[in-house]
Amino acid sequence: MTGEDTYETGTVQIDTDLPPVWLGGVDDAALFRALAGVRACASVHGALLPRHPAYRDRLTHGIIIFLAELRDDAQAASLERIAAAKSASGDDIARAGVRHGKLFCLLIAKSFIVGVAPAETAQSVQRFVPRIAAILQAH
Repeated sequence: MTGEDTYETGTVQIDTDLPPVWLGGVDDAALFRALAGVRACASVHGALLPRHPAYRDRLTHGIIIFLAELRDDAQAASLERIAAAKSASGDDIARAGVRHGKLFCLLIAKSFIVGVAPAETAQSVQRFVPRIAAILQAH
């Protein structure tokens, strides 16, 4: 999915965690209850491609996509709700959360250099949502 857009795929990690830092501060009690139900998680890291206007180098802007399987649908729905609220908070991290059944995907796009404006916004990362939803529904 990232290769079709403005990011190139970097590292892929399996047997990883969904760090609470990306969703904290909205409803932490619900967040930690839901995260306790994560059965498996993987992540894909990508770097902004040079064709993007905000490109500076491979390390400045990036994307992280977490895919988690939870014990039940309610936990995935809780994470999706928290991700939507966090996305609307207006911080400088663009995020989108998508779920299907017990599967939850969190997309994070940000600048990894302090003082450098992000290449994405909460609105711009929504272009990934239909593709993520289709992938989740296929599995």
